Amino acid sequence: MARPESPCLSIAIARLRTAGANHFATWVLQAPYPSGYVHHDCMWPDTLSESWKAWQEMFSPSGTIHELPLNPDGSFVSPENSQNILAETEQRTPHSLHLPPPTPSVPLHLGQGGWGDRGELNPPPPASYSSRLMQHLGINLWQWLFEGPIQGSLQESKGIAIGQNLPLRVRIDLREPYLIALPWEIMQPHAGQPAISLSQQLLFSRTTSNVEPLPPLHPAESLNILLVLGQAEPGRGANSQFPSSNNGHLQLGEEALALAGVLESAFPTDDSGKYSDISVPTRVDTLIEPTAAELISRLETQSYNILFYAGHGIPGPDGGLLFLGPDTAINGTELAQVLVRCRVTLAVFNACWGAQPAVERLHSTNGQQQAIARSSLAEVLIHHGVPAVLGMRDSIADREALSFIQ
Repeated sequence: MARPESPCLSIAIARLRTAGANHFATWVLQAPYPSGYVHHDCMWPDTLSESWKAWQEMFSPSGTIHELPLNPDGSFVSPENSQNILAETEQRTPHSLHLPPPTPSVPLHLGQGGWGDRGELNPPPPASYSSRLMQHLGINLWQWLFEGPIQGSLQESKGIAIGQNLPLRVRIDLREPYLIALPWEIMQPHAGQPAISLSQQLLFSRTTSNVEPLPPLHPAESLNILLVLGQAEPGRGANSQFPSSNNGHLQLGEEALALAGVLESAFPTDDSGKYSDISVPTRVDTLIEPTAAELISRLETQSYNILFYAGHGIPGPDGGLLFLGPDTAINGTELAQVLVRCRVTLAVFNACWGAQPAVERLHSTNGQQQAIARSSLAEVLIHHGVPAVLGMRDSIADREALSFIQ
């Protein structure tokens, strides 16, 4: 029996070009009840920009700080206008949280947070600055997005989903390129509650509705996965997710066997999250550091549902680059065309920057940059017609890449 479709709340976010600096519109594109299609105009708080900058200083492995231009023309706020914008922002959003002050690290002793030698209760260790910073940004993002009528639509939609004993699917359509880099997945309503991406009642994802209609998708009788292992970094001939070896090709072969085993051992689950008895035949084929021609030929001559790429990637105007092997790369536009032509329904990229838009210099004199719309690998594939794409917003460490696969 087919699984019932979860109720869906889809929200779009776009900049208001004629209302002055710092103004955005949020509106509901899809709701599970007729009166849920609401609209809300809001301002981007200066405190949220400060939180985002502090987040990047703490967590961005590349050290690159992506500023958020607040003017409709894509330029940054001038100093003479910043105080007016800040005053208006505070008037519109009086309950914004303030950035937590950094605290020195405290060594954790064995008895800390438990019972002492004399039976007394020791105080718990203080929360780290990084965890408080993540919580602070997550709560601020939630409060900004789910405000006014948008919050009411969310609550009503959650009630409908609970009544149907189903999770609510929440999708956001980001139509401002600068907002794509923000970690919306860590949004949380209050301290002590899980992030939206970890919630059992909310199924969160990013989406775009500004695409051509997809052709009818017919259920496949088997799950066919093409696993492509490329370079971990440009100039390195072997992927680094396993310990280094004198034989890079042998190392990749061992990794391919491990990844294929993980993918083949996956089973479908029922509505409660438990494994079901219904299994689908699964086949995993592997390409290790192929050329672009070899990859395209394999996709065109075999039938695959899923492309799984593990390797290195960088952002660029045409979907960025995926480094397949030594001196071999393929850009997002080329890959998108072959994936659509071969009817691949899901592309998974265990690589850096797959969901990050490229940037270009705004003014050559002061070094300011602006994001290029629809330039990330994920967006290019989606707009070409690939039904679903999973990519990384930032660079990832080797252990994180391996954990993601497992």
